[in-house]
Amino acid sequence: MTDNNKAWQGLNDCLSDHMIIARQLPNIMYAYLSGYNAETIESIMLTVNSVNDCAYCTGLHGELARLSGISPEDAETLNGCSTMSESLAVRNTSAVRFARAFAEADGQNIPKLLKDAGVAEEEQSNMIALAYFLYWGSYGGNTINTFIYGKRLNLFGLFFTSYYGPLYLLILATTMLLKVFPSKVPGLLYTLL
Repeated sequence: MTDNNKAWQGLNDCLSDHMIIARQLPNIMYAYLSGYNAETIESIMLTVNSVNDCAYCTGLHGELARLSGISPEDAETLNGCSTMSESLAVRNTSAVRFARAFAEADGQNIPKLLKDAGVAEEEQSNMIALAYFLYWGSYGGNTINTFIYGKRLNLFGLFFTSYYGPLYLLILATTMLLKVFPSKVPGLLYTLL
């Protein structure tokens, strides 16, 4: 784990982000269940993770990107980008522009980020929800790892790891399971995964 992983420092910022994700849940579910483009979904996930650097998200969304049709090389490169220009060199889309800016700004000033990225109005709610979903997941994974690896041993870390640890173990197991699936699965199967 690197020292630049974004993690929650305590209960207040954690609860604040949980409230945001709770409001975004209908949009997250709609983005996945509506048949929204799988490559776009995973491009957003990998791009946000390239800033937030969560090992759990790297594994899961690396595999899901492969299943969506993104080459493993592009997925790994997109996940490892350190600048907007590097990200756009891999996938020059409004989704990647927005996701990168969103992650760098920690989800602040979203209307400006959407406008600057050139996101079509009908895609905005999907992109916002998906970026928040990975943002929340990566902060959660990094918070667990800061506790597990002894970087922040406190009561909040213990509680968070105890509560969410089983979810992140399931993410690890799912990542291992996805490795046996072939690349580029049909859209309906991707949605079910």
